[in-house]
Amino acid sequence: MLEPTTVCSGLIERRWIRSLLRFQNVLEMTCCELVVFILLLICVLTVITERAPPQSQSDYYCYINGNVLKDVPCRFFAIVFDAGSTGTRLHLYRYIHNTGRNGLPFRVEEEIFHEVKPGLSSYSHNPSGASESIRSLIQIAQETIPPFMWDKTPITLKATAGLRLLPGDMADNILDAVEQEVLVDFESAPECFQSDDAKHPYFPDASLTVAAFDLGGGSTQLTFWPVDQRIFEHHREYERDVEFFGHQMRLVHTQLSRQWTGCGSSQYVIAYSE
Repeated sequence: MLEPTTVCSGLIERRWIRSLLRFQNVLEMTCCELVVFILLLICVLTVITERAPPQSQSDYYCYINGNVLKDVPCRFFAIVFDAGSTGTRLHLYRYIHNTGRNGLPFRVEEEIFHEVKPGLSSYSHNPSGASESIRSLIQIAQETIPPFMWDKTPITLKATAGLRLLPGDMADNILDAVEQEVLVDFESAPECFQSDDAKHPYFPDASLTVAAFDLGGGSTQLTFWPVDQRIFEHHREYERDVEFFGHQMRLVHTQLSRQWTGCGSSQYVIAYSE
């Protein structure tokens, strides 16, 4: 027969064990809830960080009343639409102004690329459809560029042989519709939008390249590096003066190009199918 003292000690010990188990369960639940809370907090902070602009508005202002502040580092954007025969591509660049005296006056911080199909030339009888086809690209650009920089961002459209092959005024009607779409969405002045039907290929390291053969959808280009560079002394059309933040720069195309319109891969397929 057990003594009363032994029985009481056993009851107390069991109560302590049950209390410890309950406390352990509560502690485990609290730890789990804490982990879940931390994970949710990380997700929220990540979303906020991604949506928040990485710089303040003052980082983008480089000029006052049209005068460039050369000694103030700032950011700006440039949009290039590559209107090929098989699709339209968006090249969106974010630059930062280099205040140093050495090197280029700016450097690329970020490049965004997106593409939609088909090309603008597919809307030869529906110019409004051409403008609608690039709205998704415009939306991507608007989501990237701060609204206060929309009317200060230069926009260039480079079209290739796909539009040049269209008869009559079809190409001009498409370009006019696209221009109106871009200017309205970006609240830009007409001089902020430039369109061009020329395509100038380039070499990353021309000294190591003999020639480049570019087979596009609607045309073919052959570009090569002349042995005698003095040939450009008699062809000033390859030079162009530009200004970046007060720095005068002369851009010289030091390659010669020859283009054959209608000799692209898509044109070959059409001719073969006929």
